[in-house]
Order: sequence, then C-alpha cells, then structure tokens
Amino acid sequence: MNKRCSLSTIATAEGTAKACPVTRKLTGVSLLVCLAALSPGHSTAAPVAQLSPLAIPGTATDSAEDAPVRTQVLTRAELEQRHSRNLNEALSLVPGLYLREIHGKEGQELWIQGLDADRVLILIDGERPAPTTGSSVDLTQIGVLDIERIEIIRGATSALYGSSAMGGVVNVITRQPESGFNYQLEAEIGSYDDKGVGNAPHTHRLGANLSGRSERFNYRLTADRRHDDGFILFPGATSQHGHRITHTNLSGRFGVDLNDRWSLELRPSYSEEDKRQPYRTQPGGAAFDKLETVESHRLSGALRYDRGDGGTGLLRLSGERFDNRVENNARLTDHRESVRKASLDSHALEIQWNEPLSDRQLATLGAGENTSACASSMHKPTATAKPP
Repeated sequence: MNKRCSLSTIATAEGTAKACPVTRKLTGVSLLVCLAALSPGHSTAAPVAQLSPLAIPGTATDSAEDAPVRTQVLTRAELEQRHSRNLNEALSLVPGLYLREIHGKEGQELWIQGLDADRVLILIDGERPAPTTGSSVDLTQIGVLDIERIEIIRGATSALYGSSAMGGVVNVITRQPESGFNYQLEAEIGSYDDKGVGNAPHTHRLGANLSGRSERFNYRLTADRRHDDGFILFPGATSQHGHRITHTNLSGRFGVDLNDRWSLELRPSYSEEDKRQPYRTQPGGAAFDKLETVESHRLSGALRYDRGDGGTGLLRLSGERFDNRVENNARLTDHRESVRKASLDSHALEIQWNEPLSDRQLATLGAGENTSACASSMHKPTATAKPP
C-alpha cells in the first residue's frame, strides 16, 4: 500500500540573496567535473555545465571514472520527486536494498547483499550517527529536508571502516551554507482516503531552514516536523498497520575560517520521536496501546587543516545522548502493564591526515576512539488483590 494514497497540497517557498559560486568542502575525496565546449567560429565559450561533487568514502580516488567501487547517487531532485520524508522512504525504492524492522524496537534498518545492519555503515557527512540503544541506526529518524544527496556503495569498500562496512556504505551529504542570506519553507499534507485513522488530512510535514555565508563565517539552521496519524488496512485486525507517529528534527551548523588553512565547525542537533501503536492480543480481545518515545541530543566539533596542495588534516570530537522509553498500556485499566527505559551515551574521537603521493594516489593515515555506555530497566507493576 502506498503510504500516501493521495497528496492534497504541497507548498514550497524559497528566497535567496545574490549568490556566487562556493567551493564546497566535503568529508572524503571530492570530485568536481566541469564540461566546457567552444563553438567553432565563435570567440565566446559555451555555457559551462558543472556537476555536483561526488564524495567516495574510503577511497583514494578523485575521479568517478577511476573509482574502484560503483557508487549510486540519489540526488535532491529525486528525493523531492518521490516526496520522501525520511531516509527510510528515500532508500525504499532503491533496488538491492533490504529494509526491515529493527529487532526489539520500532523503526527500520538497512541490509545490503545479505549482510545485516551491523555490517552496513551509515554516515552523515562522514560522521557515524549513534545506533539506537546499542542496535542499528533507525533510518526513520533521519529527515531529508537538509539532505543534498545520498551516495550508496555496495560491498566491502575500504580498510578505513573495517567489518562495519562489509555490506556497504550509505553516505548522506547534507546541504552546504551558501553565500548571502537564504531561506526555505516547505509544507505538505496527505491523506490515506478511507483507510486513514480519523479525519483527513492524515499526514503533514512542515520544514524550514536558514543559511548564509560571508567571507569568514557560515551557518545553516534546519527544522523539520513530520506527523502521521496512521492507517488501517483491515478493520478489526489485531494491530493498526500504520502507527501514529511524530518526528521532529532540529539541527545547526556553524563554521568559521580561522585563516587560509585552518577552519572550525560546530554542529548541534536534536531529534525526537513520539510513536503510538494500538493493537489487540487477538481479534475481539483486550486492547492495548504501545507508546514509544525517543530523544537524541548530539554535538560534534571539527577542526580542519588544508595545506593547499592536497594535504588535509581533520580532528573531530562528537558526543551523543540517546533515550528510549516504551510503555504498554491496557485501555480498560488505569495502570501501565510494563515500562521499559533505555539510554545510550556515546563519544567519538577521530584524527585523519591525507597526503597526496601523486595525481592518482593518496595516502590516508588516521586513528579513532569510540566509547559508549548503555543502561536499561524494565518495570512491570504487580497485580494486587482488591479488598473484600
């Protein structure tokens, strides 16, 4: 079933000040291809067609033709055409990718070439997001409003990532701050027709971002909220097929060029998920509500060095706090049947240096440290006998 049977309204507003070309710095090896043609008999050059830079994670290649691995790219135009609301929906139509429910938690994870999500690496601008309480990355929690493109590599690609990327790598490249002052507003509503829960509209999404760049400073702020009332395929079934869920993503990026070679960047982000799943133990049986809330706070900082001849250095620190709470409530009682709480604190340190050996060779030296601590608890109220 198409999760959005009919799309009622899509409204987008964009504004921008006068902008000039901006050199984009991306995690990984970048590729910039420019094609120029000179018409015979004319003294002026034809318009130049510029393609988007391509980041190839874990390779020493600066050319798509010379890349040792096949990279599939989903552009922003494709994401908008599909009306994708999160990373899970964006990848759902890509052949060869298997999306499945995360064990022990609501959400979706990615399998590639028969290898589970523990062997598939998800990157956001080269950074590894924390998994959900020790499991895999939940793709439904990553919105697409701030995504420029998604790069997909199948199979083991690099010794840089080890066993965590044996299945493949999905590298999410976010949009870069542009010159001047820029803003974007988006609104979207949809309906499940007669399968929806309650009155239409059954889904809506609101998004906004602000960005700007001056000679030394740049920033980008993004807010995205997605709500879905859910849907029911078969009335009277034991479970509601589409959950009632609300996702909220807030993120920021603040950068400063300290001088011609050194730059500093700070990225705070916050994400929240509130999900409700009504179900029954059996047709006609007791009705329950499964409530799940997820909160994530993340802060990362990066210090970059660019020598000017291809030699680059990176020092990155990041920390993330992940909280998950699940309740099972019986509708006919006023107490909770069970409450499970889990939290994950993770910290990462990354140091990397890239040294060009020739036009086609790049030596990469790096080290990293990841630490995490997980805590969980389960509470089940005991039944008490009623007084005589």
